[in-house]
Amino acid sequence: MQARLLRYVGLTALSLMAYSCTTPPTEKPLTGTAPAWPPPPDAARIQFVREFSGPADLGIRPSLWNRIKAIATGQDQHDMERPMAVAATDDGQLIYVADPGAQCIHRFDLQRGRYRCLITEQGDVLLSPVGVAISTEGKLYVTDSGLNMVFTATPDDNALQPLTLTPPPDQPTGLAVGPTGDLFVTSTGSHSVRHYSADGRLIQEFGGRGSALGQMNYPTYLWLSSATELLVTDTMNFRIQRIDPNGGVLSVFGTAGDGTGSFARPKGVSMDQAGNIYIVDGMHHAIQIFNRAGRLLLAIGSQGSAPGEFWLPSGIFVTQDNLIFVADAYNSRVQVFRYTGESS
Repeated sequence: MQARLLRYVGLTALSLMAYSCTTPPTEKPLTGTAPAWPPPPDAARIQFVREFSGPADLGIRPSLWNRIKAIATGQDQHDMERPMAVAATDDGQLIYVADPGAQCIHRFDLQRGRYRCLITEQGDVLLSPVGVAISTEGKLYVTDSGLNMVFTATPDDNALQPLTLTPPPDQPTGLAVGPTGDLFVTSTGSHSVRHYSADGRLIQEFGGRGSALGQMNYPTYLWLSSATELLVTDTMNFRIQRIDPNGGVLSVFGTAGDGTGSFARPKGVSMDQAGNIYIVDGMHHAIQIFNRAGRLLLAIGSQGSAPGEFWLPSGIFVTQDNLIFVADAYNSRVQVFRYTGESS
């Protein structure tokens, strides 16, 4: 029986090697056409590019060894189950997706045609990965709100390494990396944001539960737009706070409500190169775009599965090239858009 199995695996390997030699992997470029928003006759400012749910949608084929394992075990590469957060390099060629459903971080390397579902170095799956960020040097940072831990990895690492933060955050969710490698982490359980040095020492903490300026109520996602501006999704206060890195409040906007321009469950936050602020609202199944003064510019989305429709979306990431990645959680996909408009 064992001999037959080994012979089967050997023949399978030979056939797959022959296949891989004759059919090189293809990469699908991140380009696309309509639909776009707002609709005509207004000039389009947001254009749909593509969507993807797994490596195959990005033209990434499994490696020879992974294909052998898939045949032997009946398991294929991981498609996304419940993507909660997404981050990408400026050219959109390296994409990370935090997925509590798959209990890992999906790494899609379009340039090298590689995919990996990152777990810990000890082989343990993640419990609740909900936040991802990339440093200017390309280092990945991950929050796991269930494990109360932050992990890191380089683009070449095959596993996540734990990062020691002292004291550790309480239910970490969002995070952002400063230009010197310092780290801002949303400590949702303590209703605050903690600022750590590159070596993990606490520099300061700001927030605290409440609704006054600077106070927070279950904050979640973060975006560091520059060395002087931190955007905080103050989720259960139904608002966005613009804060300087020392905790000083620059401005606040947002109110609770069911209509466009208000918030029901604000989550992911990001900013494009024109200074437009993007807020994902899970209960609205939409992205709302504001200027820095908090004026609504455009809203995209309704519940559904077509391009530009969402089902409980969560995270968002805008690259310096104005590619917009949205974690469409319960559609098990990431949608990609591009901002094509002018400065707000």
